[in-house]
Amino acid sequence: MIAVVIGLFGGLVVINSCSHEPDDLSSLREICFDTEILPIFTSNCALSGCHNSNGGKEGYIFNSFDKITSKGIQPGDARHSRVYTVLYALGENQMPPSGVLPEEQRTLIRLWIDQGAKETSCVPGEDGTDGSTANGVCFETEVLPLIVSNCAMSGCHDAASHEEGYNFTTYTNIRRAVSAGSPAKSKLYRSMSGSGEDLMPPSPYARLTAIQLDIVKNWILEGANETTCDSCDPAQFAYAANIAPIAGTYCQGCHSGSSPSGSIRLETFSDMEKVAASGQLIGAITGASGYSLMPPAGKLQDCQIEQLSSWVAANTPNN
Repeated sequence: MIAVVIGLFGGLVVINSCSHEPDDLSSLREICFDTEILPIFTSNCALSGCHNSNGGKEGYIFNSFDKITSKGIQPGDARHSRVYTVLYALGENQMPPSGVLPEEQRTLIRLWIDQGAKETSCVPGEDGTDGSTANGVCFETEVLPLIVSNCAMSGCHDAASHEEGYNFTTYTNIRRAVSAGSPAKSKLYRSMSGSGEDLMPPSPYARLTAIQLDIVKNWILEGANETTCDSCDPAQFAYAANIAPIAGTYCQGCHSGSSPSGSIRLETFSDMEKVAASGQLIGAITGASGYSLMPPAGKLQDCQIEQLSSWVAANTPNN
């Protein structure tokens, strides 16, 4: 049984499937190529030496709609599209070779192909069908902790170091690197989505995922406002829908890449399961005796701590 997750109508649902057969797509929102599919390919596949514009390995180039759909995709049939099936390959055929894509990203690609592999484009609107909540991206719980975790580290853009004059620990200071309504003109987003020496976070830290970049991008498109929200439900603690996003937003900035802080990596389910079993996860987020409070930028919301505690108490299900 394979558990996959896809954002629908601003929410998350878990779909269980025993194969890659297309689901009934009639009730699903249309997947957006521009903001959901293209960033996955450009961040993970269109890299130097792989599938960028400089030739492209095996004739595959993954940096535009025309190139992505020119080979290896059968619109309406992901199951027979090599671009999709290779994402589940193992060993030397694994794609990307750096590591398997998160299940949510593979599912987005599958549904996009099954919906016809169209060049859909979307701008955040009142109906919330861009993948964000109907009320827009929340700066307080989605953007700020993501930036603090990945950028406001010692020696980088914290209050003490403020590298290049940027201190990314508060809304006011973050806005100095943002041009509201224009990700392309925002130094913050350009650095996060770029490459080479200007990429943030720098090596050896892991770069932001396509989903995380979309959070920042959509926040900027919506006006880069200091929005607050109270959407946490302590009774919900599914790994894919609740636990993984907490880790991705608050923890992975330090605990990822080739040299994770404290040699503790929190990128995958197995990483989280291992740390939870050792007692380190709950000890750190609650600041228990003998543990340093995590994340260092500030304690998680009580609701989030309750979600993580309930997940651990339920024997860390991978749901």
